[in-house]
Amino acid sequence: MHSAVEIFREVEKAPLFDSYLLAGEEEYVKEEALRKLVGKIPGGGAVLDKVVFYGDSAKAEDIVSALLMPPMIGQRKVVIVRDVHRLENNGKNQLIKYLANPVHSSCLILLAPRVDMKKGFFGKLPSTVKVLNFWRLRRGEQSQFVTSYLRRRRMEMSEEARELLIEIVGGDTFKLACELDKLISYKSGTGQIQRKDVERLVDFGRLESIFKLQDLVGRREVKEALTVIEQLLLWNEKPTRILASLGSFYLTLLRLKREQRRNASEELSTKFGLSSFYIQNCMPHVRRFSERQLVSALELTHQKELEMKEGAVCVKPLLSTYVHQLCSL
Repeated sequence: MHSAVEIFREVEKAPLFDSYLLAGEEEYVKEEALRKLVGKIPGGGAVLDKVVFYGDSAKAEDIVSALLMPPMIGQRKVVIVRDVHRLENNGKNQLIKYLANPVHSSCLILLAPRVDMKKGFFGKLPSTVKVLNFWRLRRGEQSQFVTSYLRRRRMEMSEEARELLIEIVGGDTFKLACELDKLISYKSGTGQIQRKDVERLVDFGRLESIFKLQDLVGRREVKEALTVIEQLLLWNEKPTRILASLGSFYLTLLRLKREQRRNASEELSTKFGLSSFYIQNCMPHVRRFSERQLVSALELTHQKELEMKEGAVCVKPLLSTYVHQLCSL
């Protein structure tokens, strides 16, 4: 798995291919890579030499016709097919036939969400198609993304502010970019973004409640934890995210439990991609639980996630039972 930075470097420095597949769930980074790729193609940015199709409405014969038509201005034509997975099966077969013998005067760029490269249309793509996968960024990559985004705009952000922003927004780079633009505008494009700026502009109350919930469950305070869950549900927080936040909390505790004898908090911060102050806040909970209890908490979380996906149990009773079971470990 390559990071976004590595993919951008590959797009910029590698030789051009006749066809590409840009796949994955990280839409913002994927769009940035598409922009860089089109900008690299000689003449590809010209309006008359760029055609965009959408899989749910395009006909394969029109796509192939556009590919076979020579460029009008530049050296190469760019044909982009968004949501290629939505093409009809007959259309997909026509594209496979074209890709077996593509013309060099056109560059075909296919876009799709996360797909299985071993099945169906994607499993039949010839090896000459350059595939770039864009998965959700890992925690360390999220920090790199924020730093890089701000550096291009000649802005800085404190570590504490960056970690808080990522905790609030998550790993969705499109949302991160939107919040960063808001913060840059608030700071008038100068100075360093501080934690207080993030607290003022971003939805801090919800994150604070998530942290509070983790702390309360970690201290086995059932009544108070259920009150926080009730508030989160009133804020339309997704029940799956509540489960995920607690699962992530217990996973972090387990990893710290297994490593605390060998590493200082600064070394743990580097290893796990977490801020040192977050790790310090977790340590009392690490001491409170045995490794067996933490494993049981993760197994219980997985069980409740499956029950929630099956939809056989109402959300509130499920979460209530879950919290009671966690606090009785």
